[in-house]
Amino acid sequence: CPYRQSSSSSLEKSTNITVEFYPIVFGFIDQYLFESIPRQVLINQQLKIVDQICLPKKFKDFSELTPGKLQTYKFNFENEIDYRRLYSTAYFAITMKKGGWDCNRHYEIISSGTMPFFDKLNEAGNYTLSLLPKSILYEAQTIPGVTRYNMSINHQLFDLNQYNLLLHRLLYYAKHRLTTIKIV
Repeated sequence: CPYRQSSSSSLEKSTNITVEFYPIVFGFIDQYLFESIPRQVLINQQLKIVDQICLPKKFKDFSELTPGKLQTYKFNFENEIDYRRLYSTAYFAITMKKGGWDCNRHYEIISSGTMPFFDKLNEAGNYTLSLLPKSILYEAQTIPGVTRYNMSINHQLFDLNQYNLLLHRLLYYAKHRLTTIKIV
């Protein structure tokens, strides 16, 4: 885009200077990710070995931690293990635009082994949250039985296999694209 530079007469004239914009980049250290174990799977009629990520056991539909509601944070912020544990025990965790679209909370949720549930993700635009796999996030939000309104899952409708597949894809993507080593 052309950059306008003020002249001494305070009139602006167009110049041929090009300004490039780069997205804000967040990441996390890879030690936060869960371990993986090699498994044999049948892909296109061939046995292949893939790394299967060890997912944390889920006890809650949605995490109790809700952005903007301080009463949901029932621990000291210095206690990161409890913070991550609250995320990791839920299928989904609410996240949203607050001061801006991108923030470390999204990456804390992902690295805790939980699927982020973005409020109004469709309003983020193409160049916002540019490193996140939005197609996976959109698909997870449309799994039958998931209700954002009351933060619950109807487990009779919920396709656990679809959820686990999407979460594996998200965590694989995170391991290969969102760690601090990969984004530099």
